[in-house]
Parts: sequence; C-alpha cells; structure tokens
Amino acid sequence: MERVQYSLESFLPELKDLQENGIFSAQEVREIIKRRTHFETQLVRRQPRKKDFLEYIEYEMALEKLRKKRVARMKTPPPHSISSHSIRQRQFSIFERAMRKFKADIRLWVQYIEVAKKENAGNLVGRVVAKALKLHPTSVPLYVLAAQHQLDQGSPSAARNLLQRGLRLNAQSDDLWCEYIKMELGWCELLRRRWETLGIPTNLENLSAAENAEIATSSELDVKGARKEVLKGAIVKEVLKDALKAQPSLRLFNALSSTLEGYPTPLAIALIPFLYDLLNEHQKFVDCNTAELLSVYASRHLKKPDLTGKDLIAGLKANNQELLDAMQTARESGDQKFVDDLAAVYSEFVWNRWSSTVDSNLRLYLSSSLHNLCNSTSSQDKPGGKGVGALYSTHLRILLDRTHPSPRPDGSKLSKLARKYSSKSTSVEVWLCFLDIENQNHANSALKAQTEKNILRSARKICRGESLEKIWCHAWDALTLDEKEARKDLIKEALSNSETAALREALLLRTISSLYLSTPGDGPPARSNTINRLLRSYSLTSLVYRHAFELEEAQPETDTSLLQDIFHLWRDAGGLASNREDATFAYASHLLNERLVKEANILINNLIALSIEGNRKEVLEKRWSDTIDNVERPVLSDAVEVGGNDGMDVDESSGEEEEEDVDFVVVGMRLPQALLLGLWPWGPEPTPSTPSALNFTLRHIHGHKGRQVVFKDVLERHRFSIAQQMPQYETSFTLTPVRTKTYKPRSQDEFFQAREANMRRHRKKLRGELVENEEVLVAWDEWDVPGPNTGDRDTLKVLAKMTWNAYIPPDDGQWYDLGEDWGTNFPFGWEPDADGFRGHVFVASDNSTVVVSIKGTSAGAFGGGGPTVIKDKLNDNLLFSCCCARVGPTWSTVCGCYHGGYKCDNDCVQQALVDDSLFYPVGTNLYNNITYLYPDANIWVTGHSLGGSLSGLLGVTFGAPVVTFEAPGDRMASRRLHLPKPPEVQHVTHVFHTADPIPMGTCTGVLSSCAIAGFAMESRCHVGKKRVYDTVTKYGWSQDVRTHRIGVIIDRLLAEDWEPGKPVPDETVDDSECDDQECYNWQYGQFGNTTGV
Repeated sequence: MERVQYSLESFLPELKDLQENGIFSAQEVREIIKRRTHFETQLVRRQPRKKDFLEYIEYEMALEKLRKKRVARMKTPPPHSISSHSIRQRQFSIFERAMRKFKADIRLWVQYIEVAKKENAGNLVGRVVAKALKLHPTSVPLYVLAAQHQLDQGSPSAARNLLQRGLRLNAQSDDLWCEYIKMELGWCELLRRRWETLGIPTNLENLSAAENAEIATSSELDVKGARKEVLKGAIVKEVLKDALKAQPSLRLFNALSSTLEGYPTPLAIALIPFLYDLLNEHQKFVDCNTAELLSVYASRHLKKPDLTGKDLIAGLKANNQELLDAMQTARESGDQKFVDDLAAVYSEFVWNRWSSTVDSNLRLYLSSSLHNLCNSTSSQDKPGGKGVGALYSTHLRILLDRTHPSPRPDGSKLSKLARKYSSKSTSVEVWLCFLDIENQNHANSALKAQTEKNILRSARKICRGESLEKIWCHAWDALTLDEKEARKDLIKEALSNSETAALREALLLRTISSLYLSTPGDGPPARSNTINRLLRSYSLTSLVYRHAFELEEAQPETDTSLLQDIFHLWRDAGGLASNREDATFAYASHLLNERLVKEANILINNLIALSIEGNRKEVLEKRWSDTIDNVERPVLSDAVEVGGNDGMDVDESSGEEEEEDVDFVVVGMRLPQALLLGLWPWGPEPTPSTPSALNFTLRHIHGHKGRQVVFKDVLERHRFSIAQQMPQYETSFTLTPVRTKTYKPRSQDEFFQAREANMRRHRKKLRGELVENEEVLVAWDEWDVPGPNTGDRDTLKVLAKMTWNAYIPPDDGQWYDLGEDWGTNFPFGWEPDADGFRGHVFVASDNSTVVVSIKGTSAGAFGGGGPTVIKDKLNDNLLFSCCCARVGPTWSTVCGCYHGGYKCDNDCVQQALVDDSLFYPVGTNLYNNITYLYPDANIWVTGHSLGGSLSGLLGVTFGAPVVTFEAPGDRMASRRLHLPKPPEVQHVTHVFHTADPIPMGTCTGVLSSCAIAGFAMESRCHVGKKRVYDTVTKYGWSQDVRTHRIGVIIDRLLAEDWEPGKPVPDETVDDSECDDQECYNWQYGQFGNTTGV
C-alpha cells in the first residue's frame, strides 16, 4: 500500500491546480482521488491484469477530454500550469507500467502507439516503436506503424529502411509487401507533385527519340534520366520483382494486383501490365497449378482501366481465345492432367463472365464457345475427370439459366443433352443439373417423384469425388417423414459406403433434424437415446454437435441430461482445443439463459486455466464478454448501472454540463455492455458467502506400515470416556475460515503422468540427448474454497496445537487442549514400534472440512526422540540437503549420488526421492485415502518442521490449503520431485521466526547444530507465501536450533498479537534470487549410473 500512497501523493499538486483554476470542484476532486485509489490498488496486486491497466487509461483519457471541454468553455482560459499536461502524461505512465508487465502483448504495444500518435507525442511514438520492435522483431503491424511514423516525420528513407528490415524477417507477409508498394507509390507521387510545384518538367513520356538519346548519353542530363526512370516506377518495379521472387504465390500476386488497382495514382495503373509480365516469367507458383496461373495471366486483357465497348469485347475475346488455344496445345501434347486442369479453370472463367455480363451478344458468344468445347471433347480426355465434369455442368447451368438469351433449347433437347453428359461423367454437379432438367420437364407429380428417385439411385452408384453429399442429401430430402424405413436404409447405405467425412456429416445433420420433426409418438426419451447413439458411434465434427445442442436447447422442455451428454461428447471429441472451447461456450451460454451464472463462470474459468498460449486467454475472455453481451438480460435497475454519479456535483442548470459530468463518470469507467470474465452479467459481482464457523472432532489417527496407510478410528464412546477421565478438556473453541483461491489438477493421473514425463525429459537433457518435446503441462481448475485464515492469530494457534499433538500419543501429558469443538483424544493407532509417517485427522461436525496434521522430525536436538527418528532423519537429509547430506569429508551420505568435490548426480538425487521409504509418496497415498473416506470434504493439511514441508508438497500436488510451522525450505524438493506447478500457490502458507536457523536456511556447515545432530538442513526457499516473525530484530533473540520446537510458536509468539493492530506479520514470498543462493557452490549433472539410496 506504500506504493499506492506514494502515487496518490504525486497527484496532489495537479488536483490542487485543477481546483484552483475552477475546472473541477472540491467534490469532483475527491471523487477523482477515490477512483484513482481504486485503480492504483488494482495495479499493485501480485498478478495485475491487463484489463485493470486499460480501464485506468480509459478513465484518464475521459478525464482529460472533460478537462479540455471545460477549459474551452471558460471565458478566460487559465494560464498554462502543471494540470495542463499532467493527465496526458499519466496516460503514458500507466502504459509504461503495463508494458513492463505485458511485454509479449503486441496488441497492447499497438494501443500504446496509437494513443501516443493521437496525443501528437511524436518523440514518444518513436521510442515506443523502437522498443516494441526490439522485443518483437517479426511483428508486421509494428513495422507498418513504425514506417508510418517515419513518413509522418518526413523521413521516407527511414521508413524504407524499416520496411526492408521487416521484409528480411517476414518475407512471407503479404501485408508487409503491399504496404511497401504503397509507400513507394506514395513517394513517387509526392516527388511528381513537388517537381511540378517547383517547375521541374515531369512529363518525360512524349520526348522525341533524339531527346531520349541525349538523356541516355549526356552526362549533364543524368539527372533527367534518373528522374524519368523514377517517374516510370523503376523503384516500384524492383520491389514487385523482389516480392514475387521471395514469395512466388498466387495469393501474393492477387494482393499486389489489388493494391495497384486500388491505389489512386496514374503510376499504379500503369504498372499493372508490368506485374502481369512478371507472372508470365514465373512458370510455377507454390499455391496453384499451371492452368490456374495461365488463367490469371490471360485475364490481363480485362485489367485495363475503364474497359467498355469495343475494348471490352476485344479483351473478352482475347482472354477466351488464349485459354482455348492453351487447351488445344495441351491436348496435342497428351498431358491429360493439364487438360483436366485447364477445363476446370475455363469453366470457372466462362461462368464468372456469364454472371457478370449483361450484354446478350457476349453471353451468346460465351455459351457458344463452351458448347463447342464440350462437343470437341475427344476420347483422350478422361471422361470422369474433374475438368470435363466442370465443362458439362457449367454448360448445363448456363442452359438452365432463365436469363439465357434466345434461342434457348427446348426441354426435350436439353434432357437429351443432360443424359449424354451424365453418361460420360461422374461429376455430382452434372447429375444435379440432370435432375433439375428432368424436374422441369415433368408436370405429373407422381412421375416426377419416381424419376427423381431413379436418377438419384443411379447417381449414388456412379458419382465420385467432391460434393458427393449433395446427391445423398437430395435423396434424403425426397423422402417424407413417414418413410422411416427408407430413411434408415439410406443412412445405413451412406454410413457403410461413405467416401468423405462431409457425406457422413451432412446426413447426420439431417437425421438429427428429422428427430425433432417426427410424429408425436416419438417422445423425448426415444429421441435422446437415438441422438446419444449417433453421437457416440461416429467420429464427428463440431458442426454436428453444435446442431444437436442447438436443436435440443430450442425445445420448450429441454432435456438437461441430453444437453449435458452432448456437451461432454462435444468437449472431448478428438481431443481438439477448438471443440473444447466451442462446447464450453455453448453450454455456458445455456447456463446463462437459465440464470445459472455461477456455474457458467466456473466453466469458463476452468477453460481459461487450461489455455497454454498467453494470448489465448485474452481471446477467450473477449469471447466470453461478447457472449454475455448477447444474452437476453432483464432491464437493469439504477442500483446496478455501471459507473453512477457517486456523489459528484452536477450543475442542473446546464444540460450540457450535466451530460459532460455523466460522461466523465461513466465513460471513465466504461466497460463492455456486459462486464468481463467472472463478473455478474446483470449487475454487480455477487459477494461470496462468508463461510460459517467449523466445529471439528478428532476422528482418526493415521500412520503407515511400508507402503500401506493405516487408520484407527476414535469413536464416540472413547471420547465420552476421556471426557469423564479428563474434564479439563471440555472447553469451547470456534474457528471461522475465509474464502481461499486454490488450483487443483483436473486429473491426478495427468498430474503424475506429467511429473514422470518431465522427469524423463530432464534426464535426457542431463545426458545431452536431444529433447524435442516441450515441458508437459497440467490442466488446473481454479477453486474458491473455505480455507484457514492465516491472518488470524487464533486460527494459527489452533493449527499449531494440532501439529504439536501429532508428535505424541493422545494420552500424553503434553497434549494441548483444543476444546470440545475439536473433539478429544484417545490412545489408538500408536504402537511403540511404529515408525515413519503419522499424525491425526480432524473432521468438522458436518463432514465439510477435514484437517490432516502431519508429524515433523523426532530427534533429541529438535524436541524429543522416538521410534520414527531413523526415517525422519533420512527424509530430512534427502529432501533438504544439497546432495545426500554430504556436509563434510567425515559424513556418510544417505544415497550414492555424491561424486567428489562439489559434484552431485542430479538424476540419482531425483530417483532417491521417489523411493517408498520417502514420506512424499506415503503422503500422496494418505491424501487419496482421506478423499476416499470423505469424497465431498474440503481438506486442509498442516504440519511442523519435516511435516510442514511434506504438507506444502501435498498442497502443490492436490491444491489443498496448507499451513506449516517452522518448515525447512521445500522449493528445492518440489523441483527435484518435478511436481507440476499450478498457476498460483498462494494457498500454501509457511509460518516461522527468524531465530530458527532451519527454515531460515542458516543451519549449515560442519560445525552447525544441525550437523552435530546428524542433519543436513541446507534449503531455504519456500513454496507459496510465508509469515515470518522477526524475533531477532524485535526481541533480540539469537539463532538457536532449540527455538525450532513448535512450543515456541504456540506459547511465546501466538500468545499475543505481533504488533498493536497487527495480529500476525504480513505475508511475503521468496523471489527467484533465493533459488540462486541455494547450493550455489554445487555442480549438478550426469556423473554416474547410481540410481538411488
């Protein structure tokens, strides 16, 4: 909050000046402070959102607009002062802060540049563009903006250099080449106009031969020669050549052609023939065949400006004849594929010109030319080829056109011609034209229907290739709803013999639609079963799932179960991210329409958590915002309007002033019509309900034998017996949780598979092998659950008592009284020879929350011995040492990973942590058992020392809220275990004090207390957040391992508030520098083949 206060203090001179100059009133200034405080608070969060920065900038822009309007309306404008430019500078300052956070966001850079240009900040635009290009050297929009800025500054050479640099890095960008062409054309036009203004002759086209020769030979007239070449477009010609050389594609050629045709200068039109000449030089383009290239080149005859009358006729004939000559040449050469391709492009040419030409004579010319070509189709042409089929179908379509000029063939001749063409072609379009002709010739409906069925039956057997589904759909549409058996037979025939996915998709769309048009006897249950069977039986596209979903959603009585089934099938179809997104948005929209806002937002939040690409999250948020905007919502009341007056003074005597004040308030906070992701779409965001107090009871004692987790239940009769024997335990205690955000892996199988895959990937990398795949990521779901209030001293004290009680049997005299709300204790599950992982399980009275306490290290130096000492020390020395507890030359390591000096086999250390004698695998097994016992419960984990670090690792693995006490650094162990990291780990809290050398990471070295006791506690960095009691500074404590006991936390630190008004210390986190300090002198690599303990 100090940063917020500092920012607010910097506003004071500006706001004072605004008030003294009469631009804003005192009430309005207070409102400005209120708004800016809100925005500044949003920006200092741990993970600020881009939306917060943009809203802040939009508010400042609206504020500056209002200031300018009020200044302009004043009779005597105030003198220039600090407030004249401070708001404008603040916009830039907020942008700078945003760019430091979101350097990879190109759209944000573009917004920054556009705002700076709008404010006429030329120097700032140059600096921002240079910085953006340095970070994003392959971004085309940035190069265009940079070049435009240089042109605005009157520096075409700098703009040219920028675009050339961009083209070296983005040679495949059509847009960049077109912008470069436009810049050169504009520069040439600028030169021409400047020379005309200066009286320099520019019309050098009509010079005589002698004058041209003089220009070419005279050194005195070299300038005129260069001027002539420039005005003729020599520079643009070179750019056109370079463009097609760098990217020989028809797509780029069309883009360049459109640029020249649309640019309003004579030079651009004059260069079109040159561009087509370049096309003739390129014999092959990457995105088209030779026939398409030839067709485009032939179209040059129709590219002349203002082509009408005789010129149009001559151009059309030249284009047509050039294609016919190419067809004849291809036939003579025997290249059947080329003939087929030419036939297809010629058919497209004739149909396009037919559709765009009005003159009847030109239409007859095209029809006659096509008819002659169809008749001349030789035996060497492939009958079933695509090109021949295109010729036949285009000819029939032209003859069927009612606008065909006279003479038109009669019905019988047309039918005869269609039969002839269909007998020689497998084209779907030819058969469909044949069907249309026969339908026109039959007036009798019964005869017409029978003829249609016969033609379609033949077509289904003969037709092949593209658009095959059209034939089958015609056959489907020809059947009535009562012909159910015929429809079933048609579906079976199509699905068993289908050649394309499009055919299966088209028929399934019609099948699903027919289910909603069936007779009343077919009820919703039968329809649901049929749709489920169809969707589960075939590999479908998103279109089919969407069609089924929308049809069911539109029913008056929607089958919710069927909608859920369609949603799940759609979401998981093919494992495609697009299907998952489309399905989720469709179902979330349905939930919004049903007023199930919370469920809809949970769906979208989960979807966004799964997105890996950074910019994808913004796309999904924008899509969700648009979805909410389109949802039908009730009329908003005054209480839920965005913005509002908020107490600002409004001059009711002036309607214009009132409008501007409202503009200042509302536009300054303007959002989309619906608020962004996670907000209530029809009003303010609902406040989550405050969790109620929880009453816990000791239900189980847990331990483990080998790989098996064992429990002992504490029954009611046991608790009654203890109450009789120890009545001092009958005290009351209430714990109230708070809302806590946590991330849980969507699938535990995926979590552990990702962990194993990343471990294998790391081993390959250490061995120097090629690692092709990126690190495997895990899908995380964001949850809002009741969690422990770590800012409350009493809550921490109760959890600390739980961790203490995990060390000792429940009947021990040192057992802390938790009160009746937490239950009592009973000596079950603690056997004298029990070793290893153990603790207690407390369960709330309503089974809604479970607290698992895990015992820490049992050792004389740390607070008592016991049967678990051996395995406690093994776990401590493996998890928290740099390399197998190799502290000094006299130490025996606990694993075989040390290789002399300060060298450690990293693969070996990681494998040692996987062994079952380690407590982490046992902890995951325990957690799974708890979830089996209480599947609907919210689970918390707490522990001290070793138990605390294990609790933190479980919190990362399962997303459970965790509070630890005096835990050694667990971040190094988390890395070595290759635990996939959730987006945030703020649900894990470590509590310790600075006089304890173990969590501080200072209990190191041969002569340290830890080393003397046989422990190598060398880690210092913690996962999640921490609350650190600085007892060294405040109380003057010296670091002593004896302060590591949990009793120090309970009896001395949690007995009273840390400071007046501050029950506990503030939260902090370990930064990345902490990782650099851990084990900095050790070298990790692949030094041996040892694999573990």
